[in-house]
Amino acid sequence: MLIPPELFFPPGVRVVITMNNGQVFSGEMIGMETSFILPDGSVISGIAEPVKKLLMVRLLEPSAPYVASQIVRLDIDSILAIG
Repeated sequence: MLIPPELFFPPGVRVVITMNNGQVFSGEMIGMETSFILPDGSVISGIAEPVKKLLMVRLLEPSAPYVASQIVRLDIDSILAIG
């Protein structure tokens, strides 16, 4: 899985990500995932024409309700800042 070039970070780099809802995540970037969200809310991954681009991050510090070492998928469109 590749990290989009516009983020300027290779996989494995530790980053701090601030979401537009104020939540902050500190972790290691793993890759990208594309998902198609069905009307019932279920998700199908790997669709050719994605509806959502999700950044996969392995948390190095807990961020409620998530725990350290958990992998979270963050909507690229909801990221406010990354560094």
